[in-house]
Amino acid sequence: MRAAIQYNKDSSKDHICLGNILMRQERFEEAKKSLKTAAGLEPDKPYVLFLLGMAYHMLGDKEKAKESLSKAHELAPNLPSPNTIMPVLSGDCSGDATL
Repeated sequence: MRAAIQYNKDSSKDHICLGNILMRQERFEEAKKSLKTAAGLEPDKPYVLFLLGMAYHMLGDKEKAKESLSKAHELAPNLPSPNTIMPVLSGDCSGDATL
């Protein structure tokens, strides 16, 4: 995947794919970098913004997480809102924190 990105640095698809793989490997700092690049290339892709928000959250940057997750939710209302997903990501599954 990294070789593909070196060959075509402007491929948002490759950056998204790498970011998704890194998220699954819990390599959140690297995922954030790749997803930020993808978001810069395609700022209106809700899936990218959602993954980026999750990476920020896992790194403890709740403010940037909320910002990215809010943008994703605005672009795709079917995605969970920050008020819904952030408590779940933090392990708080009480109250209205349902998907």
